[in-house]
Amino acid sequence: MAICIVIGGIYIFSLPKEMIVEAYAYGTNEKITEIGVTITSGIITDNGEMTGHPLMFYLSGKKIKNVRFSCKNQMIDFRNWKEKRDEYGEAKNFTVDYGEDEKEYAYLTIDWMPNATIKELTDNRESKIATLSQNLREDVIVMEISFLNGEKTVKAIKIHLQDNGRFFAVFGDYKIKKDDDFIKRADSKAIPRKILTGKNGSITSLSKKSKNRAKKVAKNYYRKTVFKLISLKVKKQSKNKIVFRSRVKKGGVLQNPDRSIRLRLVKGKWKVVGEGY
Repeated sequence: MAICIVIGGIYIFSLPKEMIVEAYAYGTNEKITEIGVTITSGIITDNGEMTGHPLMFYLSGKKIKNVRFSCKNQMIDFRNWKEKRDEYGEAKNFTVDYGEDEKEYAYLTIDWMPNATIKELTDNRESKIATLSQNLREDVIVMEISFLNGEKTVKAIKIHLQDNGRFFAVFGDYKIKKDDDFIKRADSKAIPRKILTGKNGSITSLSKKSKNRAKKVAKNYYRKTVFKLISLKVKKQSKNKIVFRSRVKKGGVLQNPDRSIRLRLVKGKWKVVGEGY
């Protein structure tokens, strides 16, 4: 239960240590606080070009049983970098099992993807970041956290797209309101992790036809950016996702190192879910 401390007639509620949960940006390990922080791992431009990950984060805590994630406006993608858990593809609501091994928590990442925002900037040449509607510039991911001891708490990350294309994120307590209909949505079903591995550990579960379709989508993506694509080579692949190593030029200059573009199979169609170094 929460601890109540009285200081000068003011009641301060503090969670016990075993219920403290923190959030960190994946890659930079920068703590996302109540004050907020500008995420440096990704950026988008007025023409919809996205570099890196605008917000990929993980939770840190003790003895978390599971976390239910609900994203209001955009899409989120869960990835377990140790490949021990099922995934969900691009979704808005799902529940992730955590368990007693707290060392694994840093490998359970949530990738927030502003697909609707990028689509608006890409499809509508007159659209600019500064003129986007509120629901395309702001979002919230609510986390209903259950602990192994039966206790529960609710946290949220609030995200704001700044005029310069950077994202500002705030992490803190959240009280679910009656009109939070996005939390009432049903969870997406997990996609079972069935990966076929070759002799050298390379994943070989994609057919040539499926791979070519993914390559076509990747090429179309680069046609809408400032980069001129020179070549695509498979870096990683599985049944539902593929990562290409992209050799590109910008302004006639070959970019070094090569970039990467990540795609995921969603309802039978390949979609770009990340691009950058």
